[in-house]
Amino acid sequence: MKRGWLAAFMLCACAGTTPAPQAPPAAPAPAAPACAGATMQKIAADSVSGCAFFGVAASTQDLEQVRGWLESAAPKVHDYFKPMGGRALQREATCIVLVWGAETEKAGQTHGGAETWVAAKGYLGLIHHLAPSAFEPGGRTLAGEPRDDTSHQRVLVHEYAAFLLDLATRNKAAGWRLQSAPEWFSQGYKEYLGATLSTEHARKVTLDLYRASTCTEPARITTDFDKVTNVYMDGPTLLMFMHDEFGAERLMRLLASPETEFWSAVRATLAVSRHDLFTRWLAWRVRRCGR
Repeated sequence: MKRGWLAAFMLCACAGTTPAPQAPPAAPAPAAPACAGATMQKIAADSVSGCAFFGVAASTQDLEQVRGWLESAAPKVHDYFKPMGGRALQREATCIVLVWGAETEKAGQTHGGAETWVAAKGYLGLIHHLAPSAFEPGGRTLAGEPRDDTSHQRVLVHEYAAFLLDLATRNKAAGWRLQSAPEWFSQGYKEYLGATLSTEHARKVTLDLYRASTCTEPARITTDFDKVTNVYMDGPTLLMFMHDEFGAERLMRLLASPETEFWSAVRATLAVSRHDLFTRWLAWRVRRCGR
């Protein structure tokens, strides 16, 4: 870890700017940056997730709570990625979690965020999460559930999964990258992992609410996936379908594919065309919805 590079990255992140790729700073920046005048504190790097946690005007209680959530979920996330090395997937990367004490563009009542930066000096993943105590009471999620600790954990694991999924498509000599995939796949995969690997409620209830929306409104997903109404609800349903049809290990092969285009990688690893995949989706939906 290059401290000056990390500090400069965090200064940019706090300021709401994105540093230019391949342009690390020429001189070290301050090692203890502050965001818009807010106090910043750090707790020790988590031995399970491999992340360091920083609070930006957030209480120690909030910081420890978020750390505990990720520490609890990280073994399940690493186990999911076991065919690609599990925790070792992060060995050349640095993970930073910023817990914000007040709403920001990067972390608010309805969203968290994950950013990645690849430069000559390494790879950084930055996860933004609003402090649990900063959420307003009475809020609802897209699925209509209370915005509570269960939903906060799901969002946090969603963003941690984003970090690992991006790494999974970068840790190869050549091939497509996560950002080049259709948004229903990239966001859907993150949310699928967020739901299945965070809490039992998210796995059994929230994910089923997502699926149910495609049962009552089949037109949410149009022919050959040309239109997916909401990538954060319909996307995870499509990833549920893909896991049922192909299994996690074949999807790992898709992530690792050297094909430079997403649909070419799908054909090479899953042995289906875009239209064939859609046809199988329709059959799966009928089986799961009963109509």
